[in-house]
This record gives sequence, C-alpha cells and structure tokens, in this order.
Amino acid sequence: MNPQNHPLILPILAYVMYILCIYFLMFIVRFKSVKSGKTSIKYFKSYNTNEVDPYVLVVGRHLENQYELPMIFFILNILTMILGFTDFVFIVLAWAFIASRFLHSYVHLTSNRIQIRMQFFTIGLVTLIIHLTTLGFKVLILI
Repeated sequence: MNPQNHPLILPILAYVMYILCIYFLMFIVRFKSVKSGKTSIKYFKSYNTNEVDPYVLVVGRHLENQYELPMIFFILNILTMILGFTDFVFIVLAWAFIASRFLHSYVHLTSNRIQIRMQFFTIGLVTLIIHLTTLGFKVLILI
C-alpha cells in the first residue's frame, strides 16, 4: 500500500499520535498530583474517593472524550480509503476535524470555557456529518 494513494493515513496517524500524547499528559498530571499530595494514591484503586485533584478528573475525562466522537472520524476515514474516495474534500474534512479537536482540547485543558469548547466540538461534528453525507452520496451514485 502506497501512502500517496491513501492521503487519509496521515490525519489518522496524526490523531492516534495525539491520543497517545493525551495518555502521556494524563500520566504526568496524575504523577505530579500524587507527588504533591493533591490526589491520594487510593483514588486510583477504585476511582470513587473525593481525594482527587479536579484537574486529574478533567484530563481523565478528556482522554475518555477521545473514544467518543473521534471513533466516528476513524470509521469514516477508513471506509473512505477502502472505497477509494480519498479526494481533496475528504482530506480537507479530515484535517478540519483534527484542527477542531486540537482547539477543543486546548480549551478543555486550559480555560475550560464551555461555550468556546462547544463551538469547536460543533465544528468537528459538522465535519463528520459532511463527510458521512458526501460519502453516502458517492456510494449511492455507484449503486
């Protein structure tokens, strides 16, 4: 398989790398929080104690977010590659989704301003809806 024939591989790999970076961030945040005494090590046994730094919860929840809407991104892009529809529109949509998720992450992990975060989430959702609709029309044209 030649990556030049499948340009959607790059955005997929970029997003997987990004998820791995969030795992690394989560490890660092948890380690520092336990070391500073803001979070009890007991928290990680059952995750039901109040002895936890709120930012540890934010980063953990943020990682969980990567297994929600982004899974649709992966499925749509893999289907698009399998069907051979990797044209300019799908490439732009893939990178637009990733940009929206990066911006969503930046807001979530810094100021956590809900209205701004929701706007970036919505942009990502709309890119997936456009991707799905466009892919659906291309498939229907072939039938």
